[in-house]
Amino acid sequence: MAKLCRHCGMESTDDQICSWCGKSLTAESPPPQQPAPTDKPSPGAAPGAPHRGAAAALTAAETARQATPQWPRYLAYAGTTVLIIVGWSAVAAKVASKPPQEPGEWQTVSSENEQLSLSVPDNWQFTTAGSRGSFEWVRVRSGKLCRVEIKGTQALGALAGASGAATQDAGETPFEETAVGEFHAKMGELIMDTHYEEQGEMQPCTFAGSRAAYSTYTTIKRFGVFAVKMKGWRISTLSLGPYAYQIRCECPERHWDQFEQIANTIVGGVTVGR
Repeated sequence: MAKLCRHCGMESTDDQICSWCGKSLTAESPPPQQPAPTDKPSPGAAPGAPHRGAAAALTAAETARQATPQWPRYLAYAGTTVLIIVGWSAVAAKVASKPPQEPGEWQTVSSENEQLSLSVPDNWQFTTAGSRGSFEWVRVRSGKLCRVEIKGTQALGALAGASGAATQDAGETPFEETAVGEFHAKMGELIMDTHYEEQGEMQPCTFAGSRAAYSTYTTIKRFGVFAVKMKGWRISTLSLGPYAYQIRCECPERHWDQFEQIANTIVGGVTVGR
């Protein structure tokens, strides 16, 4: 059966191979076409298949990050934090431990309940509070750490009264065994400051014309990692009107000689009433 050859255009006597050009007369199927490349994995691609383009760059960056040790970064963060804390502590300690201001003009002021009258420098901070018949509180301060603080309460008055009733002072009684001495010792036992340490024996004194006892002490104030050594007086009185009083005068130890004179003037000038 004759068949037209699509290659040479001649009529072949063979229907499989052209009898003229020898080429196949059978129809050939077109070659399969390859899909166009894409950055996105095809649906159903197996997990872990290689990424392309931007995805490949991101994957490489993440792999590199995970392979890099992280402890140097955390160590740097910790070091920076420590430096900030230490720097803040140093500044706070330096500011707080300044010497007391030289007194300006002295002015007379009264406690909140007008139970006490005292003279204070007008360039020092004066604060008072109270509730008549319950308590009164006075603080005179220069800077952060130089302070004279006077606190009287009715509860302390009752405790002091009990001490006075239980102890009858005799002419030869050691001072620490007198009523005011025993009361002063009891008040010292109630102090919760673990750095508080008294120097020497308690000594007799007066406060607002009343018999009192005082002790010299040292303690520590902390500002972060820095410590400031403090020095002061603790003074106790028996009942003075409705209250018994506890007085604290303290400042950084290195400024004690300057502060002591000012504190002595403030405390020594306290009187009862306006």
